[in-house]
Amino acid sequence: MQRSGHGQAAIDGMLASEFGWVRVSDDEPQLALFASENSDVDMRKPTIYYNTQMGRYEASAWFFWRNCGGERCWKQDLPFFGTSIGGYDGFGLSMSKLVNRKAQSFYVFTETGVMASYPNPWDAEDSGATFRNQDKIAGPGQQYNWDHGLLVYSFQLRLGCPKGNYKAKTKLGHTWSSAGVSNIQVTTSGVSISFTSSDGYWQATNPVPGNDWYPCGT
Repeated sequence: MQRSGHGQAAIDGMLASEFGWVRVSDDEPQLALFASENSDVDMRKPTIYYNTQMGRYEASAWFFWRNCGGERCWKQDLPFFGTSIGGYDGFGLSMSKLVNRKAQSFYVFTETGVMASYPNPWDAEDSGATFRNQDKIAGPGQQYNWDHGLLVYSFQLRLGCPKGNYKAKTKLGHTWSSAGVSNIQVTTSGVSISFTSSDGYWQATNPVPGNDWYPCGT
């Protein structure tokens, strides 16, 4: 719906009516004006919903590759041979306060919406979850499988409902050439990524200011 130009209100209405997801984070998801170290991707502020059907919260985080001229920016990283673009890429979401983790899932899509899911996280904690997988050119029309991606982190609040700011943050690590993601870990401080090379990669983070949620009060 976002790629088709629908606004957040329409998306929230669909999620509420079809899946029982009611948005509880107050601020609208926004684009990063300057994603760190690059300008090739849009990093959206994670949105937090309450899942009325499951009785838990769902933190939803997206990334989208931008257009460079008349084509997606990822085409600048295409290899001269083979299908993989560099080594593993990584994407993760962290919560600034500990919660009770219930589940996590990560989906990537081609430009035309062909989806692949990764059921097994690289790191999954009560502070968030990360995934590490290979981006590549594959499938019908030889499309890029990481054109955009969605990470959903499901959780419940801890007993006693600890007060404070439950800020959600995301980070994307993209590699090319001989570089790859060797490790991607999560803590309440954020997502940290290690790479196999000193170059051939960049990292992008979502915009953080104003991304505040106080379900238990301040």
